[in-house]
Amino acid sequence: MKTKAIIFDMDGTTVNTLDGIMYAMNCVLEEAHFPTHELGAYKRFIGSGLKALISKALPETNQTEEEISKYLKLMIDSYSKNWEYKLHLYKGIPQLLDELTSRDIKLAINTNKLDDIAKLITDKYFSEWEISCVIGDRSDVPKKPNPAGSIMIMNALGVTPKECIYVGDSEVDIETAINARLKVVGVGWGYRERDKLVNANYIIESPMELLEILDILDGNE
Repeated sequence: MKTKAIIFDMDGTTVNTLDGIMYAMNCVLEEAHFPTHELGAYKRFIGSGLKALISKALPETNQTEEEISKYLKLMIDSYSKNWEYKLHLYKGIPQLLDELTSRDIKLAINTNKLDDIAKLITDKYFSEWEISCVIGDRSDVPKKPNPAGSIMIMNALGVTPKECIYVGDSEVDIETAINARLKVVGVGWGYRERDKLVNANYIIESPMELLEILDILDGNE
């Protein structure tokens, strides 16, 4: 069956947002006189939403619900001011989106990033392409790996799981896709090591390789 839609993760898949997240969180930690973290640590912290990131970034003695809630509010404020810090599309993503658009494939984003910031990024950095649906972290939709966001996207686009694939860089994305009964393509340029992608149907090392996967799935080879 022909692929009619692709759901992309955002952070670590289409855009590199790591520096901005590190900068915003480290500002919060410095203000509280807590130890800060290097980029490599934030690669491990990201993926399950902002609250999970806060709990991992705080010192163990401060990982109570009350403290996490306190620093979550501070991080939201800090990241809202710094989300664009060193943010950029990954090399090859613009060319991939051009080609997918030329094939009339619908594009969507499902992320655990705050919904309003996900939409800001989409509006500014994806304005050349039609992104039909963006679902981020919001109160009425459970976070990934719950498949609710992906199912909402498929319903909005009018496609079935057999007509859609999921593309992401983490084990959270892979679990989300499996829960939504979607084929999933893991990307090797993101925030996770390759061994975290072993349950993906396919793994690619550059964006344009996705076109080869589509040709296989759509029977063009």
